[in-house]
Amino acid sequence: MKISQAIRDKRLELGFSESEVAKAAGISLDSYWDIENHDEEIYLSVSFEEAAILCRKIELDVLGLIRESNPLLPFLLDTEYEGEAGENWFHQRRMELGWSLEELNDYLGFKSEFLNELDVSPFAWKSLSISDLIRLCICLKVPLASINPQG
Repeated sequence: MKISQAIRDKRLELGFSESEVAKAAGISLDSYWDIENHDEEIYLSVSFEEAAILCRKIELDVLGLIRESNPLLPFLLDTEYEGEAGENWFHQRRMELGWSLEELNDYLGFKSEFLNELDVSPFAWKSLSISDLIRLCICLKVPLASINPQG
């Protein structure tokens, strides 16, 4: 099932209006409409935190929804990394792999200021789009499922 259709179907099943779900997630009605009508929008137009809040409102698991809508994702994130990613997972894993902030910046194309913030702020990753978070997890070989979206 397409991710946009799953979100729309669940919202309708629960009897919520588009504006109720958009308001709960802290996004515009236009952005929410795009999410229900274009599969790529949830990956690109909202942060991971906004997507997680949206999914909680309509009783969906954001990570489960991402996995179901992208059959390659479990394969891509099936890594040797073990355990839960703690509060400073980005810094810890970056150091384990020997990546400098500059190397990651060159590889991922993120703003260097953001990587600096991510290195010291435990939950800065929540502001990333799902697409960028997936890229970061793949680069650092951290399973997306090990990151606590509630944290």
